[in-house]
Amino acid sequence: MGLGKEAAKLGRRLSRRMAARKERAASAESEDSLVSGVSEIDESQSQCVRESNALNREGLRIVRNVAAELEHRVNMEDRDNEGDAFSSDKIPPISIEGYLCRLARYVNIWRSHAGGRDSAGVRSAVMTVLYLNHLEMTNPEFAINHSNVHRLLMAGMLVATKWTEDGVISTEWWARVAGVSMAEVNKLESAFCNIMHFELFIDDQEYANALEDFCLGDDADTDRLSHGTYDEPEF
Repeated sequence: MGLGKEAAKLGRRLSRRMAARKERAASAESEDSLVSGVSEIDESQSQCVRESNALNREGLRIVRNVAAELEHRVNMEDRDNEGDAFSSDKIPPISIEGYLCRLARYVNIWRSHAGGRDSAGVRSAVMTVLYLNHLEMTNPEFAINHSNVHRLLMAGMLVATKWTEDGVISTEWWARVAGVSMAEVNKLESAFCNIMHFELFIDDQEYANALEDFCLGDDADTDRLSHGTYDEPEF
């Protein structure tokens, strides 16, 4: 009887150790996923340009202006956050503009497959920057920096799209689009909603004012678009 109890205890200890190892391995994979995944996405500048093809000239200008504002804010910020679920020690090699254009582009593709409007990606991009504005106002100690901006964009775009559009976005598909694991998508979507205190409504006038601001600017660079062929993540 005593040997049986000892064997049971040993079995439980081994099970806990194996579970802990799996958790550490999953954490390490999650930490590396955005860097490695986005690295594969953004092999060259021409790839970044091709990611913008689903955005028309006006849409591309708006998304690029949103990205430019975020880039400016990130460059002005030199603080790190304690306990920030979105931060990583490894900064993805893709630019903020390249990543945001990719996310907006694929939101457009997803929505067009569902028979919706082709401006869904632009709307989600504008809403995401408004979410981040609200986040900084309600959490002045929270810094948007190079370590967390990509993950914030990934989660914010997903939340904004779910808030405004009908239809279901596959977690597996969005993970491939964003260059992260499915576990990372679920974790950061939940973290984003929590840090926003689930206050995800954007007033129509606030959105309209922001959209008007982001419509301004030079769109000369949109002439650089090249129309190559490339693989699409399937739904």
